[in-house]
Amino acid sequence: MHYQPATRNQLEVIFDKGMQCIPLSEIEVAQYRTEILCELAKEYAQHRWTMQIHIGAMRSVNSRMLANLGRDCGYDSSSDRACLAPLAQLLNRLDHVGALPDTLLFSLDPTLDAALATLAGNFPGNGEVTKVQLGPAWWQSAFTAS
Repeated sequence: MHYQPATRNQLEVIFDKGMQCIPLSEIEVAQYRTEILCELAKEYAQHRWTMQIHIGAMRSVNSRMLANLGRDCGYDSSSDRACLAPLAQLLNRLDHVGALPDTLLFSLDPTLDAALATLAGNFPGNGEVTKVQLGPAWWQSAFTAS
């Protein structure tokens, strides 16, 4: 989870660099991802779709299995990378402009659950349920439904 806001002018420079195959800095990549995520979240809110944010995944840690099976085949681990502060900034920005969709947070790191639950509680919805909730990954609920 990165949160690095960018101005429209900065995004245009980043986009132009990308189109010209000019390498981007880590900050530029984070800026682009942040702004894309914010725009997608606005669309989700407008369409009343739920946004899911998967936190704490270190992807494809087994290079042999990656070579044999490809990406996203289950060879992931939990990560200790900091995520709460940038996530809070993202959610706050979306809430501030009225564009926070219903959001489901889930992590591969169970030690983050209490912190994510308290973070989620900071964004109440209009009804009885908070706008942001801690929950299982989509694939967990898809395979356990009766």
